Amino acid sequence: MLLLGCDKSNGNVTSKIIGHAATGLKMPNAMYHDNSEAGIVYTQNLPFCDGVEVDVRMDKSGKLWLFHDETLHPETAENGCVETHDSEALSQFRYRGIHQEPLFLLTAESANIFKGKFTFFDLKPLNACENALKDPEVFGK
Repeated sequence: MLLLGCDKSNGNVTSKIIGHAATGLKMPNAMYHDNSEAGIVYTQNLPFCDGVEVDVRMDKSGKLWLFHDETLHPETAENGCVETHDSEALSQFRYRGIHQEPLFLLTAESANIFKGKFTFFDLKPLNACENALKDPEVFGK
């Protein structure tokens, strides 16, 4: 029998633990839905979690929403895409799941939720409903 091992140094660790879409994607038993405010808060409060990655889409009003999939269905009971609805409609939509969380509107005020942690914003420029690609530069305006 041959046993091999390595010596692990605890000094100068630079790896970070990041929650993908906050709580992970396509996890039917997740406590909270991915990209939801509750999911972000939950993940950021986990021991040793350094931050989150979230998915950002722009609605037809020019507002930013956290939502991963190209279409609203089946993650919500609604049809279409984030990009084909206005903010008023999207603010009424809820995720399917245990808590039926509302979709998360990203504003200067709501972005305070990310303070103190690493945050990666995955910009989603594709409007799959209209087969159109948005210039990623508009996300920063």
